[in-house]
Amino acid sequence: MPVATDELHTAFFIPDTDFGTHALDGQGSTTAAALTATAPHSNERHSDELRAGELRADESRANALQSNELLSQVAASPEPAPSTVESQVAEAGEFITLTSRPDATELPLSPLAPASPASATAENIETLTPTEAYDAAHPGNEGSRWPALAATIVLTLALGAQALVGWRDDIAARLPPLAPMLSQVLAPLGWSVASPRHRAALSIESFELRASSTAGEFELSALLSNRAAYPVALPALELTLKDSADGVMLRKVLTAEEYAGSPQSATSSLPGRSERAVRVRMALNGPAPAGYSADLFYP
Repeated sequence: MPVATDELHTAFFIPDTDFGTHALDGQGSTTAAALTATAPHSNERHSDELRAGELRADESRANALQSNELLSQVAASPEPAPSTVESQVAEAGEFITLTSRPDATELPLSPLAPASPASATAENIETLTPTEAYDAAHPGNEGSRWPALAATIVLTLALGAQALVGWRDDIAARLPPLAPMLSQVLAPLGWSVASPRHRAALSIESFELRASSTAGEFELSALLSNRAAYPVALPALELTLKDSADGVMLRKVLTAEEYAGSPQSATSSLPGRSERAVRVRMALNGPAPAGYSADLFYP
């Protein structure tokens, strides 16, 4: 039931030991009854806190007594018992246990002697030089490596001489100051030094075949080019004559002696990055060719 505003009055409560109240207005009796009902709950919480404090005090006293007993036992013992210290030490991938005893005698430690190459194992074989590795794999045969070393030196010199003879023309062309020395060294052995034969460095810049004023004769004109930076030997020139059906009528090879004019000119070389004109007259029997082609090669 709603209470009118004019009937509500502010009340002041004075707590008593029995949690009673003194009301200052007509509604005090109802409020006092409510506070009296909550008083037992406050007493219960207060009692719980007291019990918890007593339990903590009991635990503290028990811990203090236990500590005193342990100290008394340690003080009463005449000598400490042997202690075992177990420590896992990683050494060579294994774990060992160290045990310390009171009656143990300390022994002096002596430094380890360095391992000799002859006693090298698989763990340190990678740190050895080739000579030490050979001695480790063959103990007692340290002197047997000298014949093998001498054979290696002889074979290396033989391979170098073979390469020098096989590439003598290229070496002389790329290093002209060495050409006279190579000629003097190799001449007693029957080898000569000439210009190298490099077909890939040569090309035909222009080529023409036309009939001359004399019946049955033709005049061949060509321009040879050397694209390399060093001189190369003069090649042979192959001329192919074709008929109207693109069939081969005649194939003729002109050597360097034939188009150079003389044997001395034939042995000369085509200098690096240079050109040389070729002009040759030749007689052809039969009908006139309808087409032709030319190519360079070394016989």
